[in-house]
This record gives sequence, C-alpha cells and structure tokens, in this order.
Amino acid sequence: MGASLVFGLIPALQATTPNLSGALKEEGSLLGQRLHKSRLRSHLISLQIAICTILLIGAGLLVRGLMNLNSLDAGFQTKNVYLTSLDLRLQNYDDTRAAAFYRELLTRIDAEPGVQSALVSLLPLRGVRRTGAAPEDRPIPDRLPETNFNNVSGNYFDVMGIRLSQGRTFTAAEMTRGDAVAVVSQAMANAWWNGQSALGKRFRYGIKGEHSAEVIGVAADVRSIHISAPDGPLFYLPANPTEPLSLAVATRTAASTPLSATIQRVVRELDPDVLVSVRTIEENLDRETSPMRLGSALALLLGGLALALASVGIYGVMAYAVSQRTREIGIRMALGAERSSVLRWMLAQSMRPVFVGMAIGIVLAAAVSVASSKLLLGVGPLDPLAYLAVSLFLALVALLASYLPARRATRVDPMIALRYE
Repeated sequence: MGASLVFGLIPALQATTPNLSGALKEEGSLLGQRLHKSRLRSHLISLQIAICTILLIGAGLLVRGLMNLNSLDAGFQTKNVYLTSLDLRLQNYDDTRAAAFYRELLTRIDAEPGVQSALVSLLPLRGVRRTGAAPEDRPIPDRLPETNFNNVSGNYFDVMGIRLSQGRTFTAAEMTRGDAVAVVSQAMANAWWNGQSALGKRFRYGIKGEHSAEVIGVAADVRSIHISAPDGPLFYLPANPTEPLSLAVATRTAASTPLSATIQRVVRELDPDVLVSVRTIEENLDRETSPMRLGSALALLLGGLALALASVGIYGVMAYAVSQRTREIGIRMALGAERSSVLRWMLAQSMRPVFVGMAIGIVLAAAVSVASSKLLLGVGPLDPLAYLAVSLFLALVALLASYLPARRATRVDPMIALRYE
C-alpha cells in the first residue's frame, strides 16, 4: 500500500507542476522528448538490480560453500562417530564415583564389535574452551594471550582420526597421574616454534600462567570449533582424572549400524537416572551449517523475486520508451538509420541503468560478504566465480527483457511513425 501511494503520487505531483517552457522546447525538438522524465524510472531500475545483485551474490557464495562441505577436510573423522554428553552432577556424583562410572561405561561400549571410545571435555563443533598460554622460552607477559585447548584421553586422536605429525599421545600412566604433558596443533607449533621441533618444548597456561606442560606430540590442524575455518593454535591436555564430572565420550564404530540405542542402553544399565544425549558428528555439522542453508535458501528466494521484479520493470520501461519514441524512431529510420543501429541504440538506453545497478550491487555485496565471511565454507568473500556467474546471469536476463521491446521498435514503419501522435 505504501509503495502504491508513493509511486502513484510522484507522477501525479509531476503532472501538477509542469514546466511549460521545457515542454514546448521538447515538443519542438526533432529528436523527441528529453530523458529527464525517465530518470526516476532508471534510478528505480538501478536500485532493483543492485538489491538483486546483493541477494544473488550472497546466495551464490553460500551455495558454493555448501557444495564444498562434502569435500571439506575437517581434520577428523566425520562418519560413524557418536558424541555422548552426560550430566552426572544432577545425580550428585562425586569425582570418585564419576570416574568409576566412566571406566565401566567405556569398557562396556568398547566391548561392542568394531567400537572404540575416548574421553573428551569438549565435543567437536560444540563450542570453544580458551585459556591463557605462552611458551616458556620467551618472557612471560603479565596477561597470557588466550589460546584454544581441550582435555582428552590418550586414544582420542585414534578415535577421531586426527593424525599426529610428530611425537606421541598420552599414555595410560600419564593419564592416571595427571602428568604435565600436552599435544599441540601444527598451527600452535608453527606460531610458537616456527622452523624448530616442538617436541620437548615447554609452555605455561592458565589465567596467570600458573601451570606448565611439556610438548610430547604435534597433531594436525582440525576444524572442531567452526567448520568454516581451522581452529588455529590449539593444545590438548590429558583428561583430568580428578575432574571426571565435566567429561563426555566420543565413540567411533567401523560398521554403519546405528550406535545411539546401544550407548543409551549401556548408560541406563549403569544408572537409569543419568541424563544422556547421543548425537552424531553429522548432526552437529547439520546444526553448524543450518544458518548457511537457511541463508542461501532465503537469498535465492528473495534474489529470484527481485530478479523477476527487475525484469518486469526493465521490460515495462523499455515498452514505455518505445511507445514514447515511436515518432523519433521513425524519423531516424526515415533519415537512413539501419534497424541494427536502432536496436543497439535502444538496448544501450535500457542497459545503462542495469550496469549502474550491477556495479553498485557488486560493491555492496563485497562489503556484506566480507562482514559475514564466517558463514562461508571454503569460499572467499570475493570469490570471482560467484561474482562473475551472477553478473553474467543478471546481464543476460536484463538483456532479454530489453531485447523484446527493442526488437519491436525496429519493426516500426517510418511513414506510420511520422504520423504518430
């Protein structure tokens, strides 16, 4: 209703305040009416095309990112991995009782054929844990820069399929004693000891650097915080046997048989009152990528609607321009203008606001894409393929909408056009 009121009033207001002098001059011009009356229409076409460009480029980037998801290397196993979250605090478990519960739980789950389980404090794609950390071979600042970390059991890397490029993981004795050892990611090793072996190096961690650990292994980089980007510097500590209440379980099976029911049954056998949640990594991935899927669907829907409106607008403006310039077209053709030159002239008139709108839309789309780059999977916010494909598609649709009335203009009979009122 607002659009009808505004865009109905604008031409009405223009008609009530005519410029008689300008109108007489335009009427006497052999080249027909001047173009200032169509400037508003051209600006609206440019605006429609700009909005359409932003939406379609955004949709193109999101769709490209979702297509990359199938081939994206997360750095860990994503098939047949089950993530079990438990809440023992609600059942008033103490540390000793919780440790015994987890030992029995892992023993029973691992007894299933082809199944292997590990303890972990933070499950993949379920958030982030950060603490201060800095290498000991450099001056320790008053406030340590924050770094990602996780507490895991020694077999966590085998269960999750995380490759160790150097060293080893935690032994059962180190887990039991809670030794001050750590496995660091390749990104952390490169950032702290670039060009040197990280094995044997020591670093401090904690709010004030009150803890110290020795590096015993270097693991490949993973995407366990956000699937859209590697985690960056990350270190792993042994799952603390004195704090079992905060642990979860990661389980991998060699078979494709669903394991959720089996894990829930084992937990109920140990304690039917314990709350348990079993999810697969695929489910976490779906939740992680749901904003991208929703965004791409909405952008495609709104972009398609904007494209349809812009195409209708271009066609309407062109058809109106042909009807208003019928006499001018006839004069041009009577003076010897070729049909092809009239066609090019009409297309140039209609495509000018299209290209202006596309240029504005590309600039704004780049700004929006850079600001929302975290939603993109393996695709840069300035991906040339998405920008080029959308630009060519828009240009072709606009050209088709312009060509149909422009072709009609070339079929004007010069004698009829000269008598046209």
